Amino acid sequence: MRGGRLVFAALLLVSVALAFGACGARTGLLVGAQGAGGASSGWDVSLFRQRAVTRVDLLLTLDNSISMADKQALLAEAVPLLVQRLITAGSSLEPVSDVHVGVITSSLGSHGANGPKDVCTGAEDDDHAHLLGQLRGLPGTWQNQGFLAWDPRGEQRPPGDADPQVFSDKLRRQVQAAGERGCGYEATLEAWYRFLVDPAPPSSVVLEGAFSSRQGVDREILAQRAAFLRPDSLLAIVVLSDENDCSLRDEGSAWLMLRRERMFRGTAVCAKNANDPCCQSCAATPAPGCPDPSKDSACAKGPLNEPGDDDDLNLRCWDQKRRYGMSFMYPIERYVQGLQSPTLVVEGGRIVQNPLFVGAKGALPRDNSLVYLVGIVGVPWQDIADARSLSGPGLRYLTARELTANGRWDVILGDPLASPAVPPTDPFMLETSRDRTELPVSQQNPIVPSARLVAANSRDPQANVINGHEQRDMGGRDLQYACTFPLDRPRSCDQASLDAGKGCDCYQEDLMFERPLCQPPGGGASTSQQYYAKAYPGLRHLQLLEALGDSAVVASICPKVLDKASEDYGYNPAVEALNSRIADSVFRRCLREPLPLDADGRVPCEVVQVFPKPAGGCACASLGLAGVTDASLERAVREHLRVVGQCASDDPECAGSCRCRLPQLAGGELSSCQNDAGRLSLAGFCYLNAEQGEPNVGRPELVADCPRDEHRDLRLLGAVSSDRAISLLACPTDP
Repeated sequence: MRGGRLVFAALLLVSVALAFGACGARTGLLVGAQGAGGASSGWDVSLFRQRAVTRVDLLLTLDNSISMADKQALLAEAVPLLVQRLITAGSSLEPVSDVHVGVITSSLGSHGANGPKDVCTGAEDDDHAHLLGQLRGLPGTWQNQGFLAWDPRGEQRPPGDADPQVFSDKLRRQVQAAGERGCGYEATLEAWYRFLVDPAPPSSVVLEGAFSSRQGVDREILAQRAAFLRPDSLLAIVVLSDENDCSLRDEGSAWLMLRRERMFRGTAVCAKNANDPCCQSCAATPAPGCPDPSKDSACAKGPLNEPGDDDDLNLRCWDQKRRYGMSFMYPIERYVQGLQSPTLVVEGGRIVQNPLFVGAKGALPRDNSLVYLVGIVGVPWQDIADARSLSGPGLRYLTARELTANGRWDVILGDPLASPAVPPTDPFMLETSRDRTELPVSQQNPIVPSARLVAANSRDPQANVINGHEQRDMGGRDLQYACTFPLDRPRSCDQASLDAGKGCDCYQEDLMFERPLCQPPGGGASTSQQYYAKAYPGLRHLQLLEALGDSAVVASICPKVLDKASEDYGYNPAVEALNSRIADSVFRRCLREPLPLDADGRVPCEVVQVFPKPAGGCACASLGLAGVTDASLERAVREHLRVVGQCASDDPECAGSCRCRLPQLAGGELSSCQNDAGRLSLAGFCYLNAEQGEPNVGRPELVADCPRDEHRDLRLLGAVSSDRAISLLACPTDP
């Protein structure tokens, strides 16, 4: 089932994400790491952090289209927990003393469409990926830059916020300022890419003749990015959306998606296999080795879709390749590379440096293990929860690794790149306008077999625990829901709400859909009161999240717990999942697993320090270090540097960095390293272990600050400063 995805991985650098995710040792954990200098090279290589990362840059990317107000309110209520977890000390976390938080929306305008009947052409439809604090003129942002700064030590100039409640209140207002009157073509992926990654974000997208193009450079974004994003921070991106991503291209023909005109249809093979090389537009010239579209049976009906041919303007982002013979959206690999690769391929095939991985002067850039993506998207919470959550109170989301181990990606995503694509095994995750009870697919959720699809003629909005029931297919005008959840209070979809432009799914014109959202909890006919909120399958989000491996956090926009007194209320579990990943992968600096010891208290491992190459070259000896003379170790180290984004794939020798060994101490120097707490004028490293039930070495007080069950550490003496270098721990696979 994963054949198509494996090809995707090889071609699109997903293997990079999987490789560093497999090693799991970004903070010292040693498990198999073939993709990161593992068994194939004879070495397991992992990143060892000498100190906690204390800077966090958090970017919230919010869908601000219609129907999002209720979800934004839930996120706003989770904000205090997010702040609390970041800025207060816990059992395994040091408090974060330097946090930037920014908010942007998914509205990026019409992509060049400018006709009187075109959509997303208004000012409120294009937030340009600018920070909301500045765009909406919100007070209290740091230096009026549009983002918030948590700075209890007063180290920034001028100082940022130091009162947790004030900081939380400001952030809550920023989330609520997103609103729900933005463009309905939600560019949730492209928005953060434009703000954080795009080397030359366009100042406008202009239609010239039949094609649109990017014009100018948005200097405002570049200035906001420079102020917000620090080169040594942990970066976490949170995406909140109840619809699939619609990141349309900013050039070419993508503007046609926003035009109130019929689109060209796809060739006949598209209906059977949209990934077939001969699936193309009826307006296209024949692809090599493919039949002439002018003689195609589907195109013979007429090159343009007819009314009722699944070409409703509301669904233009859905299933484009099957319906139109081509996709007008940016490919997912654009975002994989944006979050993982130190270089980007831009227009004309030029290779440029990724702005996410630009280091401060004299220091290495952040490694890609410090970049996280959180998706709070359309997927049933049951599909991504652990077993205890399914049978008892509370909610804990599975980690990316657990999702893989439990086969959940097949459940929620399938394999969209196989030929033909393999759909998700959860029927609630099938994207279609048709009543899915009428389709030849499994009718039950594979995780909760009692949750079965229920036909649209049901009058029970709770007929199943996932989405209530299907809605009527009114000529391909809306998609079926992945999940639903009760609103805090019913919403009146009356004329006053309509005149005010408020999001509501139960206006008089909507009642023909027989939506479960509009039926009272006790059952009955649809009314103009909305009782439930909904979400559609977020398949493009999930495709990216799977590709990112351990750098992904998957959460449902349909919450399980709606009791405000509960710790798991609303989106709190998503916040906890993010903080758990941060604590798990960054702030712990101690070793989770023991290293093998010899009789002298030494380990069969090497510590390699990597730092920017100075003008005079890599003089390891002058720093009290030694060169890496073992060819297999050197290869393994270079491979790991490529995996964590410190070395570009087109620079196989990692020419911009020095790699030097920190020698392991022996004899009296080893004893001093393992037992003397004071400052030592030694150059080398030693291993410490005070964990109960394991061979202990060294003074227990030296690892007293390690988390429980992890009283193991490496002590690095006379090493290159962690401000300038990263340290790699390399152990032979066959010691």
